[in-house]
Amino acid sequence: MKNNNETKNKKNAESFTSLRVKKGTKDDALKILESINKKDFGRKVSIDDLVTKVLENVTKEDIQLLQKNSLRNKDRQTIVHQFYCKKVKKVSEDEFIGVTMSDGYFQFLKDNRKEFEKLGV
Repeated sequence: MKNNNETKNKKNAESFTSLRVKKGTKDDALKILESINKKDFGRKVSIDDLVTKVLENVTKEDIQLLQKNSLRNKDRQTIVHQFYCKKVKKVSEDEFIGVTMSDGYFQFLKDNRKEFEKLGV
């Protein structure tokens, strides 16, 4: 009998894991879950059910937005530097900082605005 219980506990332990989120995020999810479970019939909806449903509805646009929002200023600068090297001429990072202070730099940004938007900058 002990082996049977150990097997069940082992299966349960392998099928669940923790996920770290901010306290506010957890509170929001639990409020939504509470409203979902205010019903007269049916089994209790779990947090796993809610997260699974939300993940099923993540779009390519959502992914792109999250990727864009994760860029730091240094990342944007690196992207623009690499683009400048391909489009104009290859320069070092230090030389590129000088380029960013030149008169033509803002025109370069303006002329290539659509391509930078595609790159998420």
